[in-house]
Amino acid sequence: MMDMVIGRINENPPFIESDSLPNSPIFMSFSSKFSEGIKHDYNTMSQRAKFRRYKLTSRSTVNNSKKFPVVKFTFTRVFQDEKDCWDEAFLPGQYIEIKSRIKGQVIVRSYTPIQGRLSKSFYIYVKIYPNGLMSTHLNEQLKGVEIQVRGPFDVSDRNKFMNNVQGETRRTSIQVPISSTFPTSPTKSSLINPDSVDGRWEELFMICGGTGISPMLQLIKYHLLRESESVEERDRKTRMYLLYGNREIDDVIDSNALREYERSSRGMLEIIYVFSVPPPNESNELSYLQGSITSDIIQKWFSDIKAKNSAHTARQSPTLDFSPTFQPYPPYQYPQVGSPSGIIHSPTSSFPKYGSARNTKIAVCGPPEMMLNVKQTLTDMGYSEREYILLI
Repeated sequence: MMDMVIGRINENPPFIESDSLPNSPIFMSFSSKFSEGIKHDYNTMSQRAKFRRYKLTSRSTVNNSKKFPVVKFTFTRVFQDEKDCWDEAFLPGQYIEIKSRIKGQVIVRSYTPIQGRLSKSFYIYVKIYPNGLMSTHLNEQLKGVEIQVRGPFDVSDRNKFMNNVQGETRRTSIQVPISSTFPTSPTKSSLINPDSVDGRWEELFMICGGTGISPMLQLIKYHLLRESESVEERDRKTRMYLLYGNREIDDVIDSNALREYERSSRGMLEIIYVFSVPPPNESNELSYLQGSITSDIIQKWFSDIKAKNSAHTARQSPTLDFSPTFQPYPPYQYPQVGSPSGIIHSPTSSFPKYGSARNTKIAVCGPPEMMLNVKQTLTDMGYSEREYILLI
């Protein structure tokens, strides 16, 4: 997920604490109207809103880029005997906020935790930018240095939990809701299927670039784990497709883990890489497209998936009248010069519209320009905003 500068904040105290909430007029008005349910939501919100102390316990580089290395940072909670911290595993789509004092400012950034628990330890991937305040700060620290962390929050909470910079004091605080709408429960996630008992999607399409792989790793790990644990729904298979863009092969994050996930998924996961600079011949075992994640690449990707699924269906059930997952659409073509969205529009063509919103999800994460292009492409293909999610 993209980094977020909250600004300079007053640390004494920067956020609403849980013991002040019951005395709030807004809180009391909601308590009288909605009773215990409201109190529970506020207690949960305040629990997630509180920053806690963590220390850096390990670090390692997870790509081969010399210009923009990506580092895996593992943090461990300082006081693990305290019971006021969220003690569940992270769900796909959840993020945390990290706070540290850097060059006289208190800076907050949001990051996607790949694995772990806030009650014990977790790790994140951070791309190191030469002028990045938080990334260079973390990269210069030794083991044992302390930071502060709060969360987890769901991507749908961003507008509700975003900090306001107010007045000359530039004090930051949580916005207390003024309606009956409350932040998403941390036991739920906007990236899991609400119509499935175990939260799995039947078809999951992931489009990402660079460090946008982080929430996709959450999704992949979640679905592989739920598939292995499923007893009642062993006949129900999930298919995951990942389109992962980078400038060159050295920029790929955690390539060994990606290969292992694909290998051990038994066909559940298929990864296609996109490289602006083609990899050397010795890396030809990777399935990749050359270019960047544009409309024509996305169409090529969907076209190949449709063709492969149709061929597989024909081999498995040659006598059955089975409609493929995707509706037919014209053969892949490169976009014409001057086409504003990069998609060729033909009066006789139709774009692939597959599955139903209840069983299929498209997740997108990456640089802003890429995400805007993917959004326009999906819109032109006929998808509504309920069928895809942009992870900002």
